[in-house]
Amino acid sequence: MIDDRALLENGNLSEHEQLAIKYRLNQKRILYSLRERWCNELGDACPAQTRQHIEEDTHPWHQIEEHMVHPEADESFKVHIAQTLENADIYFTKELDLEKVVTEFNEWFAKFESPVVSIKAQVIPGFRIGAIATKDISAQDLYLSVPVEIVMDFEHAQKDPSIGPLLHELGHLTSWRHDFDLMFHLLYEKFVLGPQSKFYAYLNTLPSMVEASNVPLFFNQERIDIMKGSDVQLEVRNYQDQVQEWYKRFSTSLRAAGFGEKAVSYELFAWAQHILDTRSIWWGGERHLVPMLDLINCQQGPNPEVVHKTDLDETRKFADTFAPWDFSEGEQVFENYGQPNHIYFVYHGFIMAENKHDCVLITLPISMYPNSQLDTFFQQTAGILCQP
Repeated sequence: MIDDRALLENGNLSEHEQLAIKYRLNQKRILYSLRERWCNELGDACPAQTRQHIEEDTHPWHQIEEHMVHPEADESFKVHIAQTLENADIYFTKELDLEKVVTEFNEWFAKFESPVVSIKAQVIPGFRIGAIATKDISAQDLYLSVPVEIVMDFEHAQKDPSIGPLLHELGHLTSWRHDFDLMFHLLYEKFVLGPQSKFYAYLNTLPSMVEASNVPLFFNQERIDIMKGSDVQLEVRNYQDQVQEWYKRFSTSLRAAGFGEKAVSYELFAWAQHILDTRSIWWGGERHLVPMLDLINCQQGPNPEVVHKTDLDETRKFADTFAPWDFSEGEQVFENYGQPNHIYFVYHGFIMAENKHDCVLITLPISMYPNSQLDTFFQQTAGILCQP
């Protein structure tokens, strides 16, 4: 994985080469995680050599070499970030006036002079915040161009003069996931910079932990038990376990880089993961937090086969989205994200009554090694059959 990271940092790759290496790197991360879980299931039966390799690959207790540390990534800055995040208020106890939040967001967005903006944010009962058409929009019309300068993503985080050096340092640790750069960027802008962040008006539109409590990531055992007999119950459990594992890797990396023991709580990490789950717009194989676009709610349109797509324009300065169907002025604008309901439920906390992309989730246990400890492992990492 270190070799792949070095290739990406080289900066001399084409967009397609970068995408291929990012894909390969992600596959390695999945395999490394699978190997570690397999070994944990085997317990004492896990070969010593395998356990040693896991320790070397997934636990960054090695010293950070001098060439990995940027002078700007000083210890006092790390302490400041750690102390601020330790006191982060993810419940937003200072009550926000949503109408004011939306007004300030629309005014902020207008400052960037997007070439095409045919929607605006609005408080909508039952949806919290949504987007409405400011004029008639026809299917396939370009209705929103978002300047990349206000998009939060991996590239923006890496180039940030304040946290870029920190992320470069953390990126050398083998437990640091690619998505953690954007997560760190989000936490830094929201809770460390706060009102000083250029994204402040956008970040105020994000839901608090209280509003996120109905998402399965935060279900307690009693709520999970209600789903007994459904294969979705296993999906929820597995995802909760996965986020716990990601948190261990995130916090371990921060400790290894000198951020201290309490820099980020699990609750804060889970809130940030929830934001990435529910707000990310994908293109070029990367997650992006896209102001205005991520306020558009999900619904099936007249043609269920038409699903959302956003991509950069020819100048690569704007993220363009074309209308999936017709909308009248003043009407709420929707996008169809083309996912089955169990994906919407597990990662977003909602389902759609009308969803032609829905399917039956069937989990098939695989028993390749009867009467062995591996049997449990393969059952827990079961294959999934999704049959419309």
